[in-house]
Amino acid sequence: MGIIERIAGTLDELTGDGDAAAREEVALASAQAERGDVAAAEARLRDVASRYPRLGAAPLELGRVLMARGALEEAVTAFGRATNLDAESAASWTALGDALARLGRGEPAREALRRALALAMDPTLRGRALAALGRVGLDAGQTAKAARDLAKAVELLGDDPETTLAYGRALARLGEREGGEWLTRAARRTGAPATLFIEAAAATRDPALAERLLREGL
Repeated sequence: MGIIERIAGTLDELTGDGDAAAREEVALASAQAERGDVAAAEARLRDVASRYPRLGAAPLELGRVLMARGALEEAVTAFGRATNLDAESAASWTALGDALARLGRGEPAREALRRALALAMDPTLRGRALAALGRVGLDAGQTAKAARDLAKAVELLGDDPETTLAYGRALARLGEREGGEWLTRAARRTGAPATLFIEAAAATRDPALAERLLREGL
């Protein structure tokens, strides 16, 4: 089965929409975005959304493309439209909550993510919702709760870079030894910013390791 067929099948499950032509259009746009042709994907999705105004998958996928290029405000609008069209879509509520969390809008993000968790059966969706909820908790200073949410997210998502980093930060703020271990692992990932070595060094209780981490950062 090719990528277009796989994406179309997923969207069919998410939307329940019977219009195969519309689903195929969204699938084509998704494939374009995956190939890096974000501008073309966005243009196609806007066109599909205008021609099929009741298709929830179109604004959902449009929001994801907008998120990928950093247009968070526009993404929130698109995800909000998706939830209005399909209030039972856990994927749409998760995406909306994540976007709101990245914009620092804690309370509406929590509401969306709690709705997502009430609807989501898929482990990956639940993991993403919990990860975003954990980041909201960190931003609000609710560190213990954030650590619990992030621990559950790590169990569901595995070695997801953003989630494991947030979990390490939560543990470090709680003074847990494991915080330094998680942050060290995050710092040593390929492409990680050098500033993470400073965080990891500050969190570890081993002076020799802290020195090694700072030298690695340099």
